[in-house]
Amino acid sequence: MEFYARLPAGSSPRLIHASIPAGASILELGSGAGRITHPLLELGHEVVAVDESAAMLAHIKGAETIESRIEDLKLARRFDVVLLMSHLIEKPDIEQARAFLRVCRAHVENRGRVLIQRDPPERRYVDEPPFAREVAEGCTISMRELSQASSELLSFTLDYEIDGSKWTQSVVTRPVDDRSLAYELGLADLEIDRFLNPSRSWVSARPTHLSPR
Repeated sequence: MEFYARLPAGSSPRLIHASIPAGASILELGSGAGRITHPLLELGHEVVAVDESAAMLAHIKGAETIESRIEDLKLARRFDVVLLMSHLIEKPDIEQARAFLRVCRAHVENRGRVLIQRDPPERRYVDEPPFAREVAEGCTISMRELSQASSELLSFTLDYEIDGSKWTQSVVTRPVDDRSLAYELGLADLEIDRFLNPSRSWVSARPTHLSPR
């Protein structure tokens, strides 16, 4: 829990802010301890933060919080922007990832946007040596034990060091390329609007059809 509260936000809040209208209402799915929530609040957005962990949500100040699994969320309101970050689209369980996208569509305004974070589709982990890089001052991330778990899944271990404290996270991921993403979005009545950065790791999606409020 301490790790998630201390992990720096990096450039993501500014990228999000630059991609959406000023003051846009935001539904943040899988908010964790507010790493992105708090900077977005400071940038003038109204944020509703959703996470299944009450302990994580307890770290969030200044935003409405909702304790729920993403796939179970049913709110009687919609938002200008829905965020599906932290590579949740790449969950190994494809049915769970599809459920996430359905929740995004159910809660975004007809003329709103769903912002999705994934790994760059051109990236080939299996061709990379283990790496260590500083992602922010005092915060280093290292990757090791990379393996192809199956034809569709990759597994690896991430080691984080923040100001001398260390944490380890085991990851299993299902890479999602542009074609796969377009297909999965289509199942949820969404379509790719545009890519938000050159690596295409951030994607803006829009509703394909208008739906009754």
